[in-house]
Amino acid sequence: MSLFIVLDLAFLFLALGQQYEGHAVAAHFGKAGGSFGLAAAILAWYNMFAGMADSSNFFMAIPVIHLPWSDTVKKARQA
Repeated sequence: MSLFIVLDLAFLFLALGQQYEGHAVAAHFGKAGGSFGLAAAILAWYNMFAGMADSSNFFMAIPVIHLPWSDTVKKARQA
């Protein structure tokens, strides 16, 4: 979920940078969009790695935070 929030912010700031092209604030929006884009790329790689590297094929568990309404949390509450 955090990946898509950060990605939406990256797109928003990049679009605002294009909208205000020629103004002094456009460079700041472009830098902010690039920073959020880099953060989104890091989150995407972490998400991919955490999905692939589980206890059956990797020597350590990658910490993942599950949403409160996910099946994993519901099963943990029932146990």
